[in-house]
Amino acid sequence: MVNLSNVACWVKASGDPVASPYFEKAQSGLTSYRDNECYSEVYAMGEAAEREIFFWECMANITDSRVKELEELLKN
Repeated sequence: MVNLSNVACWVKASGDPVASPYFEKAQSGLTSYRDNECYSEVYAMGEAAEREIFFWECMANITDSRVKELEELLKN
């Protein structure tokens, strides 16, 4: 798993510290997007017994996708 503070340090160390606040805003925005997207998906299901399973699956999928993006960023 990617440590977000390491990524923030990398952004600063990359010679572009101006990018750091934007990176932090993007992370905050992603968290808000992920939470709201997953809540909207599961509540649209109605009274499904599997709703909690789908919620955590959604959270994991979006988070895993972001982790992969950050890993690629750190490689370059």
